[in-house]
Amino acid sequence: MVSVFSTLPAFAIAMIVSAIIIFIIAKLP
Repeated sequence: MVSVFSTLPAFAIAMIVSAIIIFIIAKLP
């Protein structure tokens, strides 16, 4: 249970960061 609660926020943050990076790269050209 502890590992699940500590992994989910990190996974969500990683998805948000990757989405922002993809959005910035798409706007560059």
